[in-house]
Amino acid sequence: MRIPKKAVLFFHRKEGERISNRLAIGQFVKGEFIISLLENSSLEALKAKGLSPNECITFYDERHTTGTDIPLPISARAIMTCNEKIKL
Repeated sequence: MRIPKKAVLFFHRKEGERISNRLAIGQFVKGEFIISLLENSSLEALKAKGLSPNECITFYDERHTTGTDIPLPISARAIMTCNEKIKL
């Protein structure tokens, strides 16, 4: 059974910061894309926003592909994009 996606998890760079290091949730609310920051990457922080890992798409930028602990459902799938400059 497919669960509709309600939000995207991604690393956000606040205005004035040079590095995107804050885990955020992006959601469309009444046609407007709203970004809210999470306290951390725990399941509890996600649940506090009224979401479960099954309801989210998670985007990892190149900097956060290793060492990031974000809860994912057991049925999660991955898509990887790369170009000729990325070593596999």
